[in-house]
Amino acid sequence: MKEIYQFSGTDFGDLLGTFGALVRREFFDGELRANVREQFSMTVEKAISHPITLIRVVSNSTVSYRRGWDHIRSNRSGVRVIRFVRRGHVEFVRSSGNITINSGECTILDSSIPFHVKSVTDGELFEMVLAIVPAHLFIRYLPFVSNFEDLVVFNYEDHKVFEKILNYLCDLDDNISAKMAGLLSDAFLESFSEVIKDINPHILYSDRQLIRELSYIRDKISDNLQYSSLDGNKMASLCGISMRKIYYILESEGTTLSKEIWRMRLERARDLITSIDMAHIDIREIAFKVGFKDASHFSRSFKEAFGKSPKQFRKDAIAVGHIDTIQPTLDMARL
Repeated sequence: MKEIYQFSGTDFGDLLGTFGALVRREFFDGELRANVREQFSMTVEKAISHPITLIRVVSNSTVSYRRGWDHIRSNRSGVRVIRFVRRGHVEFVRSSGNITINSGECTILDSSIPFHVKSVTDGELFEMVLAIVPAHLFIRYLPFVSNFEDLVVFNYEDHKVFEKILNYLCDLDDNISAKMAGLLSDAFLESFSEVIKDINPHILYSDRQLIRELSYIRDKISDNLQYSSLDGNKMASLCGISMRKIYYILESEGTTLSKEIWRMRLERARDLITSIDMAHIDIREIAFKVGFKDASHFSRSFKEAFGKSPKQFRKDAIAVGHIDTIQPTLDMARL
């Protein structure tokens, strides 16, 4: 990164004036404040200027910034700022509530809504990387969060590919070509989009989208019940999405992956046991067909779910001439 601002000293009037002007030029208008200490230091570096701007701020003291309606009315920048905290933490105050962003976390800020932010050191330093994204690019790459009103915190360090892209950009200077800057900006925003999609479907998807995703996951479970090894890793591979996303989507319905797999295994076994076409098939073979490795485990689970052993269930279904429609009531966590 190329250094664009450096301050070291005790003349806080000079700091507030010069750094305040930099903030207004690179970000948007607002009111800057800093905690007084014997020796204050701050460094600001830039990696990319266009189409997005990437800036790193390092300070040995707490700095706060307020953007109110008076600033917004006179300076409607419309940019979104993604803040990546690397050392220390950031405290945000907005009308919708307060929130803290710790090291390794990030959040998205809409410049058109008033806020007060305080950057606090870890005892020695505070470090943060800011990505300033024009509104049109934000809508292009992150349309599902373009209407965020509340601050939402994401842990970006769990996503190693994105973190490597961020670190790579931070190692660049500001002299790369416009074409290269555009390509790198695209990669950055595309990767960050995947990070957000992966983290929390509750805030990213409409009810209709969640229903569609849930149906897709259940279809994949149904198609692969014969595999006793069906678990989070295998489901992530089958669905082409992360385990984290699968877990969140199922949790939105008040269930878990394990419960869904066991519920569907037992329902499939019930249907096969009472099927005329499967009447000649041994119950143990049916157990293996739906992914049970042990016939005794299957028999116990089936009886706990339907109130009868598999053998008795088949006998009773044949006697009455129809398939029992009793749904499992078993606590799947006990299997």
